[in-house]
Amino acid sequence: MSPFYDYRLVCKLKSVGIGKCCIVTIKNIIALSEIYGISGLEEHLSSLFLEIANKFYAFSYRLSIDSFVFIISQETNVIEIHRLLESSAIGKQKRYIKCSIGVSDFSPESDVEILYRTHILSKIALKNNVSILYDDHTKMLDEIMERDYYAFIVKHNVLESSVQTWYQPIVSTNDVKTKVFHEVLARFQYKGNILENTSQLIRSAESYGIIQMLDTYMLHNVIKTLEANPKVRLAFNVSGLSINDDAWLDNFVNTLKRNPFSQRVIVEISESTPRDNIHDLAKRIEIMKTSKCEVAIDDFGMGHSSFLDLQHLSIDYLKIHHSFTNDLANNVKSQKILKSLVNLAQAFDIKTIVERVQNDADGQIIINSGVDYIQGFAFGKPSVSLKC
Repeated sequence: MSPFYDYRLVCKLKSVGIGKCCIVTIKNIIALSEIYGISGLEEHLSSLFLEIANKFYAFSYRLSIDSFVFIISQETNVIEIHRLLESSAIGKQKRYIKCSIGVSDFSPESDVEILYRTHILSKIALKNNVSILYDDHTKMLDEIMERDYYAFIVKHNVLESSVQTWYQPIVSTNDVKTKVFHEVLARFQYKGNILENTSQLIRSAESYGIIQMLDTYMLHNVIKTLEANPKVRLAFNVSGLSINDDAWLDNFVNTLKRNPFSQRVIVEISESTPRDNIHDLAKRIEIMKTSKCEVAIDDFGMGHSSFLDLQHLSIDYLKIHHSFTNDLANNVKSQKILKSLVNLAQAFDIKTIVERVQNDADGQIIINSGVDYIQGFAFGKPSVSLKC
């Protein structure tokens, strides 16, 4: 569980009233641990931070091996705290700490998020070799905080198993009442509310290297759902970062091979997957398919996806990006592009799917164009329950 949700820390923050939250991140933690060992260093640091807390009448709390939080009064001089930290020799070897401090003002009305923001401030200060960094709420800082906080929300949802899975039907164009399979959609929660900016959350998870954690979570959720619903087929998105991770790919294949319903799994490879080495990606897809799953290219026509995908990748489905099919009834060029994409896919024996179809008029044009499957609000909205 995240330290930012520790009840004792939150209560202390509220009880101070108006003050400052200072989070210290130690720069030379690795060098110090090599000298004193982990247990020895922890003993030295705990003693030092307790001494400083007593001196400044502060509340001290350990966040991680390299980070401490001080909750201090508004009048306390943060510069003096930093000076004392870096001038206090620890152990017989007389080694000195090098640290950065993130500082935020708070009041009784402040949200617990202030702790998280301050921690990120200290990390930014550390990265930029700044001694003290105050939360000045500049646009740049807020953007950094937002991206990082999105990643935190994703990670927290996964660790707490609070990611919601929604299911949207994908129907056959031969009979739109026939649900051929469902796409599993991840939805994230914050303070009990479902967040709507899923794409931004996913991009942040990719940027901060935690997307593999989410993709593994979704894989196990898909398996659990398939086990409980023997007639259902499910598709879910997998990031290119996961596919390019050897350990993740091995775990994916081994997990599906241990289960008897891998043939009911469809992996949608996101358009953000790099195609710098299309031959390597082709090999990885072949490895995935040894588990008997099927593979789709998501959002074809956007991002890194291209006609090279059709030439080199062993795929079963092509999901055509909705930008080519929006307002089809009033856009003859889009109708021609759609028809061309369908003909091209058919030449490679690849099934086509059009997503985000919002109305019956566009749906009818898509059906007449020869598309195999269709997905969108006009044919079934996402639901928290699986409706077969």
